[in-house]
Amino acid sequence: MMCRLSMVTLSIIALAAIAGLLAPVATAQEADASAVFVEFVEAVNAGDVDAGLALFTEDATWLRGGRCPPGACTGQAAIRAELEKDVADHHDLDIVDVHVTDNTLTARVELRTDATRAVGIERAIQIFTLEFEGGKISALQARPDITDSETADLRSRMLPATGGGPASSTDPALPLAAGLFLVGGLLVAGAFQMRPLGRKRGTRNLTEKAG
Repeated sequence: MMCRLSMVTLSIIALAAIAGLLAPVATAQEADASAVFVEFVEAVNAGDVDAGLALFTEDATWLRGGRCPPGACTGQAAIRAELEKDVADHHDLDIVDVHVTDNTLTARVELRTDATRAVGIERAIQIFTLEFEGGKISALQARPDITDSETADLRSRMLPATGGGPASSTDPALPLAAGLFLVGGLLVAGAFQMRPLGRKRGTRNLTEKAG
């Protein structure tokens, strides 16, 4: 009995020790990810494209709606182009909150640009999701938080002017287009079905007259 208790006690102590060793590692990873993201925000705000680009891996990807759909913005040249566009549009980022899990950071950020100012929107909310590899950003996704009223308003104003990129599941144009496509298909199918029916009726009438 005493041996079993000793083994259980030793197991608990060992687990506690492992947890104690892992906790600082996790905290360090979170701190590193947060620090890199802060550097990224500061570089964009300062208009420093080179400093921002240095935070990305060679094969990093950037995903941002219709402007950068999946596979379109990959590698240092594409990342530089996106940073240059943001700097030219005077992007001003203000971090609201940050959450880090393993190698993934999620942040809500207030965004102010020439575009938001032009349409009279005080700020938009962007959700940034970053993945890290070797202390650098390997993937970045930015999307609007349409649960925020000002962001949703900005999106509705900007979509007609910019073409909107790929329609999302919340775009009212998507179900409308699908409905029109379905109605058109039914009309075409109906037209093909009516032709043989009309021929059969015409044949029967001719037969009755001949009789």
